[in-house]
Amino acid sequence: MNRYRNIYIHLFFFDKLLIGYLGKMQEKGKVVIIMNPVSGNRRSKIRRSRLLDLMTQRGISYACFETKYKGHAMELVQGLKEESASIFLIGMGGDGTNNELVNGIMQLPPEHRENLAYCLFPSGTGNDWARSFDIPIDPSSWLDMWQEQFAKKHDLGLVRYYADGQEAQRYFINIAGMAYDAYLVGKLEKGFMSKSNKLVYLGILLRCLMAYRLHPVQVESDSYVFQSKCYTINVGINRFAGGGMEVVPDADAFDGLLSITAAKDLKKYQVVYELRRFYNGTYTQIPKVEAFDAKAVKVSCTDADRILEVEADGEYLGVGPCTFQSIPAAFNVIMPKKNN
Repeated sequence: MNRYRNIYIHLFFFDKLLIGYLGKMQEKGKVVIIMNPVSGNRRSKIRRSRLLDLMTQRGISYACFETKYKGHAMELVQGLKEESASIFLIGMGGDGTNNELVNGIMQLPPEHRENLAYCLFPSGTGNDWARSFDIPIDPSSWLDMWQEQFAKKHDLGLVRYYADGQEAQRYFINIAGMAYDAYLVGKLEKGFMSKSNKLVYLGILLRCLMAYRLHPVQVESDSYVFQSKCYTINVGINRFAGGGMEVVPDADAFDGLLSITAAKDLKKYQVVYELRRFYNGTYTQIPKVEAFDAKAVKVSCTDADRILEVEADGEYLGVGPCTFQSIPAAFNVIMPKKNN
């Protein structure tokens, strides 16, 4: 660790001390990095280390904090509540870390969010949110992009659901999924199998597909209502999920709307046969797949004996009924200029 001439603090300190230190670094205008040290694989860790080296070489001062449990990134962001100049927050991790950081940012007062610019260095397994904007995973290319400081106001989604019998809510920056998607995420979080690479993940997908029973649901927006058995339902701010599946191909992170896709009553053999369409952007051309936009949507299970599960950005949340709403222009995100 001595090779980093910047400030690098391991989390053997108490959390309150860390959060207080984050506030002090903000007052000095330092860049703040929140890193998930176990995200991704060995190559991901090498890339994170290389990026820190490059930042040192380019004279960029920073304070770097490692998360040590689920939800910790969200807590650490609260250290940015102290009033100060503009803050550049860098997340290092995958889509789960990204989701935690976004939820932490949304807990900050509005004036603090306005003075904060966020960027993720994608170093997880799927990196689906970064894929929508072609954010580089190469450390040098990523740092070049970040130093250009091109930022846009990014929309978010907000889902309300139930966890342990209590109402709860969660922001999402990428895609929320119900029915089969949430069923699969729940299996992964319970250690059903490890999604160590895309091929393994595809195997998990097919294996779980054989055991899954379609949910009968009702989907309601201000302009569209339907009831059907559904294989999967996705509510998107961006396009990709599951390590590169373009399940919400028409999503736009800057239009102030949710983009919804629902696969109605697909047979299992149809899912397998049409699998290529999940990856090539033609998913909505599959028969029985509905697609529409809305500012808000409610999804509920019409079978009282079954529960409808929900996940957001690859993180299992709980059960429905679920309501979703768009949060337009929620906060500043640094990204490649070609997304202008």
